[in-house]
Amino acid sequence: MEKLQNLFRLKHKTTYTTNDSFEILYKAWALNSMIPNKSKSFFNIFYIIICWFGMIMSPIQYMIGAIDGFRTVPIMVSLSHIQLAINCIPYVFKVFAIAAWAKRLKNTEPIFDRMDQRYQRKEEKLKIENCVLICRNFFIISCMIFFSYQFWVYTAAILQHKYALNCKLPFVDWIPYPAIKYYLHFVSELLYTIFLSTSQITNDLYSAIYIRAIRTHVNLLTGRILRLGDNPDCKEEENREELLECIKSHKDLLEVADIIGELISVTIFVQFATSAIILGISMFNVLVFANRIYQIICVLFYMCVLLQTLPTCYESSMLEADCEKLSLAIFHCNWLALDKNTRKMIPYFIQRAQQGISFTAAKLFPINLRTNLSIAKFSFTLYTFITEMNIGEKIKE
Repeated sequence: MEKLQNLFRLKHKTTYTTNDSFEILYKAWALNSMIPNKSKSFFNIFYIIICWFGMIMSPIQYMIGAIDGFRTVPIMVSLSHIQLAINCIPYVFKVFAIAAWAKRLKNTEPIFDRMDQRYQRKEEKLKIENCVLICRNFFIISCMIFFSYQFWVYTAAILQHKYALNCKLPFVDWIPYPAIKYYLHFVSELLYTIFLSTSQITNDLYSAIYIRAIRTHVNLLTGRILRLGDNPDCKEEENREELLECIKSHKDLLEVADIIGELISVTIFVQFATSAIILGISMFNVLVFANRIYQIICVLFYMCVLLQTLPTCYESSMLEADCEKLSLAIFHCNWLALDKNTRKMIPYFIQRAQQGISFTAAKLFPINLRTNLSIAKFSFTLYTFITEMNIGEKIKE
């Protein structure tokens, strides 16, 4: 319970750092034992085993529930279970990937601290604080949509006196008293789903949050470069030192991008690979089988799946645009006011900055809004193919 409270306990600070943007991520990962506690107590080891068992077994649990429910529940419910089970496959993969990369992600913290120290102006600190607030808003909005989906799923289940996701729970399912068995199963399944959702949200948002932090520092660097040479009171050595600090900041940004890019490349590719199938099933269910309640449930789930890739693709696209502004800022800075030796560094800096910072999914296709839109289009194509084959009518018959 204390760990759960710490997840949402965000202390007010007079000065924020970029690393505050990642506070919720690491608290949630610690809560889910993806970043294990160093304590070797029996309770802690048991807690870690339970958490990892629950995460690894999630696709199997939901798939068994979907298969088992084919004969007992309507097709709209079975399709809802299937799409959830499919979505758990990339979830498990991301759990292992993030757990393996956690130490490397931690290595970015001193780099961000080093970059933060270069921006001491009031407006610069305000941009860093705004980055922290936006990253927290990512988490809040995702929680609202994910838990709205859960609210409707479990409300529909309890009104119909059915199991929401039909998970198989040992010991609970062996209880001989139907009423006790149902409500205990209902509560256990709800807690299990909340646990998985919390982990799912952070596993999906980490990439958008890290890219947002990089974007903030790219914009800060752009502003700093535009001021280069504008102060007539600065000596030649001071201008040269200022340019060197800008080059160091850009080098640090590239280092951070390399660290997180390897992880993002793997996790987002797996999510892309399954999102089109899930979105197609969800759309098919909404337009063919689902009643009013399950239409709401499927639409909310559709939004949840979009949220797993959309923030990352949006931030990545905006980062590419910000990098273009950075290279232009170097060209448009007051470089004529700099001494000859300092001006010689400008062309090399422009050439390096023009390469930009971008991310790719498994080095196959770029991570941006265009790719995300292509996934959505493919899901619609999949739905069109299914309807043209009259699969829905055949199932109804």
